[in-house]
Order: sequence, then structure tokens, then C-alpha cells
Amino acid sequence: MSASLTILGTAGGGPIPHRAKSGLLLRVDDRLSLIDCGGGIYQRFVDSGHDFNALDRVFISHTHPDHMSDLPVIVQAIYLTGRSTPFEIYVPEEFTEPCRNLLSSTYLFPDRFPCPLKIIGYGDRFTFRRDFELTAIANSHLAKFRTRETGTGMVRGECFSFAFSLAGKWVLYSSDIGSLDDLIPHWDGCECVILEAAHIDWSRFWVEAKVACVGEFIITHFLSEAQAFQIQQNARAHDISNLQTAHDGMTKSF
Repeated sequence: MSASLTILGTAGGGPIPHRAKSGLLLRVDDRLSLIDCGGGIYQRFVDSGHDFNALDRVFISHTHPDHMSDLPVIVQAIYLTGRSTPFEIYVPEEFTEPCRNLLSSTYLFPDRFPCPLKIIGYGDRFTFRRDFELTAIANSHLAKFRTRETGTGMVRGECFSFAFSLAGKWVLYSSDIGSLDDLIPHWDGCECVILEAAHIDWSRFWVEAKVACVGEFIITHFLSEAQAFQIQQNARAHDISNLQTAHDGMTKSF
């Protein structure tokens, strides 16, 4: 098995020139999967020379726009390929019906697709097993919204990190989190932890990283270029040698 992971976008919620929003591309042999698809990920995918006929699925960690705003244009590209094999969209359970409504509101009606378009809701500890293995891990990023009521009921505040295995190596992708407590129980033994920087308690991170059994920390989802630079400087100051900051298009092979 040949496998790789490409970080297509590395910006946080605010605008940073030359950086797209959150999106990871997993390749296993000649098949592709996306994890998150914020603004700019569609174009990064195209510019990398990838074929939408090779893209089998998208996993959405949560529904903040910087993690899923390119979903409709990706689905449109799937439609325009005229493919016949299924395309799958995995979303937090509370977003299953809103996702159908979102696509329909942009005239991307699932029943008009040339291929089966499957919108699949998932929850905590959901496990995907096919050409690779992936497990969803609920985190507390959106917990503060769980007391909010909408016209369709209480908000569930679902956000997930993902642990996945490529060629026998485990990777942990944080997505946005509420606290390092969401991640620390899961990161020991991982070949790589992809950590989104926007909501991290950095003073605590430098302590925890010293004792973590992690092959490599890759930091992404920056608030600014200055933040990315400062993280590099702080890693050197704390003698953390297994950390690097990501750039759009960074690829790790397994």
C-alpha cells in the first residue's frame, strides 16, 4: 500500500494571503479522501492536479465555514464529472438534514446526480473501515453552544477530531478543539499529530509536548503569519525538536 497525507490549507478563520482554510487530502494508492474543505480547498485540489473521479468521500469535522464552505463547489465538480460510482459526505449527525438542504438550495439535488450521493451522519466513536481506518472523537470546541435553541430544537454543538491509520501509522487530526484535554488521551503512539493552532493553550502545550509519545507535531490553522513564526520560535526556546509549522501543500508519505 502507498499512502500520503497532504495539508491543502493552513489558515484559520481570518484571511491570510496565500493560505487556504482547513483541508486534508488522504491518498491510499490511487484513491482520495478529504477531511474538511474550507475556503480555497477546491482550488488547491485542482491546482495539485488531482482528479475528482478519484475522490471518494469528504469527512466534515464540524460546520464552521472555515472547515466546510467549499463543500457545495466540490459536490458540483463531482456532478460535472458524470461519474457513476458513489460519492460519500460524512457530517456530524446534527448536520445531516441541513446538509441536504444546503445542497438542494444550490440546485445540487441528490436525486439528479449521475452517481449515488450519500450523506451520512456520524457521532462519537464512529469508525470507518475501508482502504484506511478512521475514528471520530468528539471534542468540546462547540460545547458552549449546547444550551442554544433554534427553530428545530437544541443545538448539539458537535465537533470532532479524527484518528486515522495510513499504511499502519496512526495520525491524529485535532480540527478545532475546546481544550488540550480533548486530545491528550489520544495522542500517545501516534506517528503524527496535526494540531490546529487557533484555540490552543500554548503554555500548557509546551509542557505536554515534552512528555508526549508522538513522532511529530505539525501545527496548522494559523491566525496570522506572525503566529506561525512565533510558534516556530517558541518550539526552539522549549527545545521541542519534533514540531514543524505547516504550509499549504505540505505532504507526508507513509
